[in-house]
Amino acid sequence: MRYRLDDDRLRKMDRARDVLGIEKERWRADVLDAALNHLLESYENMDEGRSEYDPETIKDLCNTSAFRLYYRTDIESPRNR
Repeated sequence: MRYRLDDDRLRKMDRARDVLGIEKERWRADVLDAALNHLLESYENMDEGRSEYDPETIKDLCNTSAFRLYYRTDIESPRNR
């Protein structure tokens, strides 16, 4: 797969590489794998936590720049249709 990285993304990839301690030459796939795994595991943890914690706690602990939780309650009446 080929992709172009703008300066901001390249800086983020380099920072992630440092955080993960990856020193090999072809490292970008490892950084992407780590990011994807983290995103999916975070979502699963958030989903599992819903049965243990109230909605506000889950929002406070789990909202990130990658995904956000929104809770809404709708009340519908036949007159409002």
